[in-house]
Amino acid sequence: MPADLVPHAAIPDLAARVSSEMLEVLGRIQKAEFIMNGEDVDARTAEGLDRLAELGLVDPGYAGDERRSPYMWVSNANGSRVLSYRTGIRGGPHYEVPSIELAAWLEGQGKERWWNVDGDPLLTGRLTFPCPAARLAAELKKINRPLLVQARKGDAGAKGQPIDAAKLGDVVSLLAEDVHTTGQAPPWANDRVMYLCWKGSPHEWLLEEDGEATAQMQVEERAHARDRAQVKKE
Repeated sequence: MPADLVPHAAIPDLAARVSSEMLEVLGRIQKAEFIMNGEDVDARTAEGLDRLAELGLVDPGYAGDERRSPYMWVSNANGSRVLSYRTGIRGGPHYEVPSIELAAWLEGQGKERWWNVDGDPLLTGRLTFPCPAARLAAELKKINRPLLVQARKGDAGAKGQPIDAAKLGDVVSLLAEDVHTTGQAPPWANDRVMYLCWKGSPHEWLLEEDGEATAQMQVEERAHARDRAQVKKE
């Protein structure tokens, strides 16, 4: 019988109960989607699958009598979220940063610069994106919670320690670094990006500079300024 879908708040506790051996097995079944029981499943793997099933992170399938061993194990959404929680930002070089420090960094890049957030239900439920840095920074200050931010792959010193706004410049990357392009660089090539998650949350999300929106709003603001100046002359 498939396991019940657990709430997001339960993911950190479940992830803490998954050993490194179980995590390896969980990664295998999430990649393959299912593992058939049989001679190819050694005792260590079978034990890991049984323990994962007890936690509700894989679904055992039975052919008739459920008192016997499952004939297969199937991946499920609970296991997928635990795997992402353990192997995402937390599984590599990362830092912890208070949201008020991220707000300070955004303001330092220019309060009128526009930014996008993709994948975070907390912020997207509070703001409409893209939005200017000043508005996003104000919301981050209200939330006032710690975040985890992905560091660069070669940063061996990034082990989850707290940093402030001054250090964020070392973790930010350019969108062109993550997207392969040919020929002339597109307008968004130099837009800056960060990968983040709220500490204790399974949701990982992208903070992305929106240079096109910034440029468009600057054009509109100049047009409004000209209109206001014309009205004053008349």
